[in-house]
Amino acid sequence: MPKYDMVVETNGETTSQGVIFQWTPANSRILDAGCACGYMGTALKNNKNCRCTGIEYFAESRADAIATGSYDQVLDIDLNNITAEKLTAVGTGFDRIIFCDVLEHLLEPAKVLQQIQSLLNPENPDAGFLISLPNVAHASVKAGLLLDEFEYTPYGLLDATHLRFFTWKNVAKTMTEAGMEIRKGQGTLLDIGGYFGQPAFNKLDSNTKFCIFRDVHSYICQYVVYAVPSALAKDKLLKLNLEKLNFSFESFPPILKQYAQQQMQQCSFSV
Repeated sequence: MPKYDMVVETNGETTSQGVIFQWTPANSRILDAGCACGYMGTALKNNKNCRCTGIEYFAESRADAIATGSYDQVLDIDLNNITAEKLTAVGTGFDRIIFCDVLEHLLEPAKVLQQIQSLLNPENPDAGFLISLPNVAHASVKAGLLLDEFEYTPYGLLDATHLRFFTWKNVAKTMTEAGMEIRKGQGTLLDIGGYFGQPAFNKLDSNTKFCIFRDVHSYICQYVVYAVPSALAKDKLLKLNLEKLNFSFESFPPILKQYAQQQMQQCSFSV
């Protein structure tokens, strides 16, 4: 199992970790589910005075998280095999439950979200989840599939340990299946070459590349959502969740449209 460790961006929103950090209220009680080596808990404790509890199944990462001193406790729990006894040990009353690049590693993401909702703070009407998920419909993956290529990598969009893959529609459906409403959604951006460079695009004709480049979701690396439990009917909930993630070029910084324009022009098209 690869060891996930990094420094969280605390002064911007160009990464999923940075977005989650920015969206976490100060002085919150946090459950960091799949906390890895403790990078998120450390950033939140040191910069936002949050009280954090961690869940981490892999012993080496769990030891690193404990060593940071940023968590009240770090529990040995397999998120693919949650029991009532294990949940009781975690405690309740969390203002935010964070799944930072975790759900794609699980067998049944929606089921896990349902199981763990009971740990949210019932006295906080805004208590909810902060979740990031990689976008399998990024331009680099689309281009590779058109050439019958689907290459796993040590990290990134096609991390070899990913068990589930998501597009924006699948993210919305997963939240709906878990009975949760997306209150806020955002995408982080990634160059069209992704983690592979751009050799695949050199083999595609201009019309095919245009179809990829005109879709705003082709430029998104990860989706980040803030979601809360909802009692709405599933059809209404799905409609709301899809609306929150149905982005346009206008909903992103101007630099994205400029970048997309450059790609279009190379295909002899424009947006």
